[in-house]
Amino acid sequence: MSMLLRLIPVLALLAVLPTGAAAAKKKLSWEQKAAAQILSRLDWPKRVSRAKRLRATVTFLVDPAGVISEATLVRKTGSAAADRAALAGVNRASPLPAPPLAPEAKHLRVTVPISFVP
Repeated sequence: MSMLLRLIPVLALLAVLPTGAAAAKKKLSWEQKAAAQILSRLDWPKRVSRAKRLRATVTFLVDPAGVISEATLVRKTGSAAADRAALAGVNRASPLPAPPLAPEAKHLRVTVPISFVP
C-alpha cells in the first residue's frame, strides 16, 4: 500500500501583493510552484501509524529571494512526530521561487495546511 503525502495547494497569502490580472496570474503560478516544492520535501512522520490522517497548519515568512524563515505551527496534528515532520518539510523547501511581492514589501507571510494521508 503506497502512502500519499498531500499538501493542500491552498496558500493563504497574508501580505500586500501587486494587483491586477497579470499579478493574479503570477501569484497563482507562484502558489503552485511553492506548493509543489514543499510537497516534494515532506516525509511521512516516523513512529506514526500510516492508518491515521493528520493535518497541520504551518505559517512562515518568505523573503524576496524565496528564503523561508520563522516557520511555526498554528495548528498541531496531535502527534509531536507529525508536527516536527511538517515543520521540517517546510524548512527543507527553502528557498522557494521568488514570490511576487509588492515593491515596498520585505516579506510574504504564508500559511499552508499540510495533510499526511495514508
